[in-house]
Amino acid sequence: TATLGTLYMNPGSAAAEMDHGDPVSGVTVGRIACDCSIRRHVFDSASLLVELGLRKRVVSPQLRKALESRDRHCRWPGCTRPGSWCEAHHVVPWIRGGATNPDNLLLLCLRHHVQVHEGRWQLLVHPDGHVEVIRPPLDFAAPPRGPATDRAA
Repeated sequence: TATLGTLYMNPGSAAAEMDHGDPVSGVTVGRIACDCSIRRHVFDSASLLVELGLRKRVVSPQLRKALESRDRHCRWPGCTRPGSWCEAHHVVPWIRGGATNPDNLLLLCLRHHVQVHEGRWQLLVHPDGHVEVIRPPLDFAAPPRGPATDRAA
């Protein structure tokens, strides 16, 4: 269960909750939502159900086979995990209007799919199909130091 703010990863949004009650971050919700069915339940301020809907944008078996034929393996440069081990990734996230079609999908193994969604790595697909990986900015902040002491050496 997630609010729209959580799905859009708005700062300060509440954590989502899995069916078993464990909390998950908006970033994790985004990765899970990359290829799933979404059930929309809209509640009013008194928690009464006012709208119920279902939107699917799951990769069909036919589209999945086409992706495996085209990509053959994880599209992360240098990765050779077979396509049958990979997940379909929306280059432009579906939640942000990205289409579920071959032009907006590529196969990523679980490791690289998690890196994109939870590690803030970006993928740039060039017109010739070449995938460029853009690493997140490095954080050069110094780690916290221990307490200072007055001991003389």
